[in-house]
Amino acid sequence: MKLLSIKIKGRDIIGLESEELTFGKHITEFYGPNGCGKTPLLQSIAYCLGYPCKFRDDIYKLCKSAILTFTIANDTFQATREFEHTDFILTLQSEKETLKFYNQADYSKYIMERLSLAYPSLLTTQNKQSYPYLSTILPIFYLDQDLGYSKFYYSPSNFIKDQFSEMLRIIFSLPEKHSFDAKKKAINISEEIKYLDNSLAVQRRDIEIAKDAHNDKNIESIDDSINNLKNELNQLKNSKSLKNDSLFSIEEIIKKQKENLRELNSELNFMERRESSLIQIMKEINTEINTLNLNEEAKRIFRSFEEICPSVDCKMFSRSSESYAKHLLYLKDQIKDIERSLNLDSNRHDKIKQEIQYSSKTIEDLNTLRNNIIEEEDISSVIDAISEITSMLFKLQLDKSELNKIAILEDKYVEMLNKRENALDKLAGLDKNRQSIPRLAKVKTTLRDKFINWLKVLKTPNIDFNVTFENDFNPIMGYETLDQLKGSTKVRAILAYRSALIESMLELDSKSFMFAIFDTPKQHEIHYEDIDNFVINLKVLSEKYDFQFIFSSTEYKYSGDKNDTLLTPKYPGEQHDMFLMRY
Repeated sequence: MKLLSIKIKGRDIIGLESEELTFGKHITEFYGPNGCGKTPLLQSIAYCLGYPCKFRDDIYKLCKSAILTFTIANDTFQATREFEHTDFILTLQSEKETLKFYNQADYSKYIMERLSLAYPSLLTTQNKQSYPYLSTILPIFYLDQDLGYSKFYYSPSNFIKDQFSEMLRIIFSLPEKHSFDAKKKAINISEEIKYLDNSLAVQRRDIEIAKDAHNDKNIESIDDSINNLKNELNQLKNSKSLKNDSLFSIEEIIKKQKENLRELNSELNFMERRESSLIQIMKEINTEINTLNLNEEAKRIFRSFEEICPSVDCKMFSRSSESYAKHLLYLKDQIKDIERSLNLDSNRHDKIKQEIQYSSKTIEDLNTLRNNIIEEEDISSVIDAISEITSMLFKLQLDKSELNKIAILEDKYVEMLNKRENALDKLAGLDKNRQSIPRLAKVKTTLRDKFINWLKVLKTPNIDFNVTFENDFNPIMGYETLDQLKGSTKVRAILAYRSALIESMLELDSKSFMFAIFDTPKQHEIHYEDIDNFVINLKVLSEKYDFQFIFSSTEYKYSGDKNDTLLTPKYPGEQHDMFLMRY
């Protein structure tokens, strides 16, 4: 984009109006005394490109619109924007069509698409979706007369996260830093991680409960028991001495069941002792919590006496309060752990009691069966023995099935754990990919070199040339930030940085906006010869890249060539000539 001319049109009856002022190919200077109307004209350029300028009341009352003529590639456009306090009304006319815009967003999108600039979905400071406006990009190319010289980047509205960095990334064709789409993806992945965390917690709990219910069993021992019972069963079925073999088999089973019963009773006694101990510990912790609460209440009463500490914001007991809070939290966490253990033990306690009842009943039935075999001569008791062994086999098969379920649960847990790791890797990758960009490093290197050079051009005193960057593009000079600089040093640093940005864009072939506007670059704070040297170097840049520099001045007068334009006021005013004609 290059600028051709600017015109301010007055209102119908009484108004202020300028002629159509044509810009030079390289350098254009608005030269004249203070109050001659330079700033409204420079503001109007940015205003017609969507920048939210604030004008003096006379402009709103007496001027109807500003008309900016500019080119993009081979097309010529004329932007006419009404002077309104609130409403955005802009007409864009070209040879092909006339478009009307009633908001910044539509106008910005249209111009940026014509400039072949990216129009990314970005993240706001409120983590919502938004898009870049021309008004957020233009501060890179337009230095406002006052606030423009206070920061490296000044925008009337900063609503995009890392706005300066995002705008320069658009200009330099770099990936956005905080893409809303990437953020949306990150939010989805974060939700997935949260879901997986909750699922893993539930699965861990299920596995713990299942293991506690079968902590004295394993598949190998159950398989051994199943094989033994199957052998006993086969021997009974195939034996010719059924009575003796049945008695032997039943006595072996009774022996194993009694061993199992002893182990179950031993575990039950241990759990009951453990439960009693945990309950006692919990009582002691509750007593300690009550003591802490009483101490804290006593401290509050003690502190209420003004004779001890008359200050409203007394800090005498602050350390005590912090200690109280931490200790209380620790004790409550201990109680939660104990309650969790008691709940798990309760489930296991009930399970053991059921197994004791089952084993006792089995032993009782087997003893009855053995006595029947001894007393009777018929085969019915042997059949009962076979039935009992078959029943025990069935129970062991059920236990084995439960243990297999634990193995399946553990496999699913590992699978879900792997999914969580993959999700974490994806989340980390979203941010990493946007930081390690080769072109970003090249832009920074170029910008650093150009910045140092322009600091020298402006003869900037007392600045460390060891320049680094934070937040992508904000320069740190040694250990100093811009906020630490004052007076002419600060102004020189800002002018040097803006010029370095422009030269870096041109050198790296980022040529969307081929102009820069410096509204009165505070020449009263910089020596005349330094300003002259600065403008001469800008002229060299203009000639090399066919770039436009537009600035205003009250004291410095640039003497250029045929590609430069000096604009001066020509309409008589009360004290001096004016750029705007009153009628």
